[in-house]
Amino acid sequence: MNNGFLRREDHCLTAEDNQVKGKTCFYDVNDNDEGHDDYDVEQQKLAQLWKHSKGGSIKNLATETCITTKGLKSGDRIALAPCDPNDFHQIWWFQKYTDITVL
Repeated sequence: MNNGFLRREDHCLTAEDNQVKGKTCFYDVNDNDEGHDDYDVEQQKLAQLWKHSKGGSIKNLATETCITTKGLKSGDRIALAPCDPNDFHQIWWFQKYTDITVL
């Protein structure tokens, strides 16, 4: 996790339609070059911002939902669900942290 973004190269995990999708990161492009208004840009940025809690859940700041694997089978994409600190399907830990501050 890098400054609240979960990214690979120029793509960030984005909360959209109760799903998690990979989209071009909004924080490192000139957003208005694509004709977005300021409100749309802010909503897109929030949809790409995540908070990793000490308990291990990863919450999206726009939707206030957490990444989960509950009900998924091998090969399915991760999903979003209401955050539940007691749901082990919502616990995530990374092997390497560049910023060890977990909120």
